[in-house]
Amino acid sequence: MELTVDQEGNIVEVNNLNFLRLRWMKIAARLSETHRGEVIDNYFSQISGVLEDESRLIDFLGGYHMFGLLFNGLLQSFDTRRKRESSDGFTEIMTPVKEGEKITLTLTPENLDPTEIDHFRGLFVFKGDHYEEGFIEIKKK
Repeated sequence: MELTVDQEGNIVEVNNLNFLRLRWMKIAARLSETHRGEVIDNYFSQISGVLEDESRLIDFLGGYHMFGLLFNGLLQSFDTRRKRESSDGFTEIMTPVKEGEKITLTLTPENLDPTEIDHFRGLFVFKGDHYEEGFIEIKKK
């Protein structure tokens, strides 16, 4: 995947979008041979839809569920606590804890009251330069 990011580390362009679309078509065709049903069809359709709209793909890639963390650290190290405004209207506080080569990044909310979010938390673990595991939990009111 080839991306262009701005000085703040936000994805602004997917440079090889046509390649990704063609590759997905091949992968989907191969997976369709062994995976069938309405759930699979809906899943494939969702992926195809995201690939057809570059802004949706950028939103997806910029989110924590995908590559968002890779670009959050582009210009800053994970050694400092930071805040980031979420698209849901609250502030996400990212707190890193470093233990040797392992970095654990916890996410906590600030100002949940004016939003429709009742609960938010997250945890991401990096070892060396590799993302090992992570989750985000969001509960709406």
